[in-house]
Amino acid sequence: MARRFGLEFLLARRRMRSEERMTKSSIAGVLSALKKLGATSLKRQLIWIAVCSFFSGLAQASLLVIIGEFAVNSARGKTHLRIHGYSLSIFGTVVVSVILLLIFSGAGTAAGFGSSSTSSNALASVRAKIINAFFRTSWRLQSQERLGHLQQLLTFNCEKVGEITLSMSLGLQSLLTLIALLFAAFLVSPFAALIVLAFGFLLSFILRPFNIWGRRASTQLSENSHFMATLVTEYTRLVREFRIFGVESEATFGLLQSNQIAARTYRQLRLLQQLFSVIYQTLALAFVVAAFAVIASHAGNNLGAIAAVLLLMLRSLSYGSGVQSSIQMVRSYGGFLDAINQELDRFSQNPHESGSGESPTSFDVKVDSVLFSYDSRGVVLDNVSFHVPDGQMLGIIGRSGSGKTTLSQILLGLLEPEAGNVLVGDVNAANLEKGNRSSPVAIVAQDPVLLQGSIADNVSFFRNLDQDRIAAASRGAHLHEDIMAMTDLYETEVGEGGGALSGGQRQRLAIARALAGAPRLLVLDEPTSAVDARSESLIRQTLTELGGKVTRIVISHRLALLEDCDLLLVLENGSVVDFGLRMDVLSRAAFHEVANVVVDDMTK
Repeated sequence: MARRFGLEFLLARRRMRSEERMTKSSIAGVLSALKKLGATSLKRQLIWIAVCSFFSGLAQASLLVIIGEFAVNSARGKTHLRIHGYSLSIFGTVVVSVILLLIFSGAGTAAGFGSSSTSSNALASVRAKIINAFFRTSWRLQSQERLGHLQQLLTFNCEKVGEITLSMSLGLQSLLTLIALLFAAFLVSPFAALIVLAFGFLLSFILRPFNIWGRRASTQLSENSHFMATLVTEYTRLVREFRIFGVESEATFGLLQSNQIAARTYRQLRLLQQLFSVIYQTLALAFVVAAFAVIASHAGNNLGAIAAVLLLMLRSLSYGSGVQSSIQMVRSYGGFLDAINQELDRFSQNPHESGSGESPTSFDVKVDSVLFSYDSRGVVLDNVSFHVPDGQMLGIIGRSGSGKTTLSQILLGLLEPEAGNVLVGDVNAANLEKGNRSSPVAIVAQDPVLLQGSIADNVSFFRNLDQDRIAAASRGAHLHEDIMAMTDLYETEVGEGGGALSGGQRQRLAIARALAGAPRLLVLDEPTSAVDARSESLIRQTLTELGGKVTRIVISHRLALLEDCDLLLVLENGSVVDFGLRMDVLSRAAFHEVANVVVDDMTK
């Protein structure tokens, strides 16, 4: 019960924050939100749909008038039709009807193509805007992004944007057709057309609460779906741990609770849509019956006009339903637009300042009095200072949470310190040149992420490197021999997540990827923590061979790797407790105190 209360409380807080930032639920507000999301040509496309739909509606209305008059005149034995003073023979009526049918079909088809194009273009535009915004935001924000959140935005929410634009297009088609039908009805019976208009305004007022309730339900559904997507992504990555620790039932309980909450919100939204349709149809049918009685009492003996107006009203009923349904869907799905706009605002408030960058003449690293903190985690690095000469290797050791990974990201220019300076040569680390095939800095993560593709694809990594360069990098990482023993050589597929390779091969592939850019500064985060003895030996050999050519910063708890370093730095609670030549640091107490704690933590 406590877990359920906690989950629902968290979702409720998220929902309250979203409702505070909801955009206007009017159609104009939705159009403005779509324009902000990148659908800049939406109005022009909607105008085209409106024109086609109006002509299609006029053709349909004319056909209905002809059909009504023709039915009544045929029953009376007349061979000619008289419509608004014009007399038509049977043959002439057929010709006019065929022409009107062709106009109706052609204009309707053009409007249909316009609707589908509008929806697909809006979907593509919004997805492109989200992708560009995310990859152009700061690393600090990217690194804190919730698992599954971006996938949820690009799939579920963006698909709702497609549905919204499609509903707007279809609703506009229905509206313009309805206007054309009312125009024809006004020509046949102005009294009937005025009654229909008055009823339409009344019906819109009666159904307005459903639009508001639907909007709130869609906002809640968006939040619940995001939350569940995050849980699913996290839990699928933790399946092994769930099985080992025997907590599968507890984890499943949380996921099922999230599913039930999302399902309940989904049911509320769909119920509102169904009730909306039923109430509209009931009121509209009642109106048709009443209006027919009124029109018949004022029409005298003009049965042809009565038949024509009745047909027009029945068709208007269908299109009116389409208009109301579209309005209700557009407004109810507005919560998904809100969620996307909120995320885009969040991304744009933290832009990544990309530029040409600078390339230093030397790659010694100077860190002077660096201070850094995250928003709510207190000081992570406090007055950190050290110097690594060009071409040497620095080993960093510290217990978990001491600031090692944060320091590595500052050295790479991904994060900027709040105080102090980080220079690579004579260039600020944040201004280092990046983004070309020979980036001067590179990183090898503890758990490298591989693309689903070939070994060559993963070494090249979107840099369009030639085969000689790929092979040279693989030799430098001591992976070439393993590759040559594979059937497909460099075209060997690594599998999803690199599952076709061993842990050591994946790590060496990540090193080859880094070396392919000819870096002068290489940062490695626990490169030998989860590899076999052979791979560890080969990685150490690679790092040694880079001596004098590449400045290497290695975060590691493996004493064997630290013994290959020229310099050692000991971090404790974000502060440097020792720094100097390897042999000097190894002989002092600070290193052994931290090293013993790290080893104990790793063996627990």
